[in-house]
Amino acid sequence: MDSANTPRPAGAKRIMKYKKARSPSELKKDDDAEEKIAKLRKKGLLIEEWNLDDIEADLTWCGRSGSPTKVNRIQSVILTAGEYKKIEPTDNDLHKLVHELIEDHTIG
Repeated sequence: MDSANTPRPAGAKRIMKYKKARSPSELKKDDDAEEKIAKLRKKGLLIEEWNLDDIEADLTWCGRSGSPTKVNRIQSVILTAGEYKKIEPTDNDLHKLVHELIEDHTIG
């Protein structure tokens, strides 16, 4: 959208800090999982996980059966061939194609 703010670039220091963050379920397969979880929690790198009991969710409202989405109608779209241009796989023709796409503001 034209009115949306431009996103700020990701900070490299923050990316490097949190690249080693893990959740408890990722570490369960390790023998020393509890030790690793404690270390991550101390460093602030443990990703908290919630389950149905933690958020007191009703199981009937979760998953596919709990989804309120209803399909009203399915519309089939058939694409028909229109105007086309054949481009030979030569450097000259590819060069012309790129310039044409730039002039049409398709790319660039």
